[in-house]
Amino acid sequence: MLKHLITVTSNQEANEIQDSIIKQLKWNYVSLVSYNLPLLATISVADNIMLPLCYSERIRKKEAEALVKDLLEKFDLSFIMYYRPKKLNEFEILIVKYLRAIMRHPTHVVFIMPDKMISSEDYTIFQEFVSSINNFEVTVVEFV
Repeated sequence: MLKHLITVTSNQEANEIQDSIIKQLKWNYVSLVSYNLPLLATISVADNIMLPLCYSERIRKKEAEALVKDLLEKFDLSFIMYYRPKKLNEFEILIVKYLRAIMRHPTHVVFIMPDKMISSEDYTIFQEFVSSINNFEVTVVEFV
């Protein structure tokens, strides 16, 4: 459920908030889903999601792939597991960024400027998605 909404009037203001979060909060507890933290275009969706696990947890690739597949199945997106990000639509990209962000089990997820990631006609889908998140505290920083 959406617990925090921060509205900003410029990209600079959003970037300052993001920089502040990065500097002040412990990464073990907070994860970012941001318009300016892109997916790596040269690797698969699965590899993009697995990056935090493979580097910080030293988990084996096969184990990480199984976790990623389970997470993607929850969103009926297991078919995109080996796609490159350029084959995804806006909402699928946001879901992949979200899954990458939650791999380290944060207590708080911050969405920075989701309105820059998703077109206005799809924004209702994002709002429904955010309200369905129960495992984490959620903050959305959006442009007005």
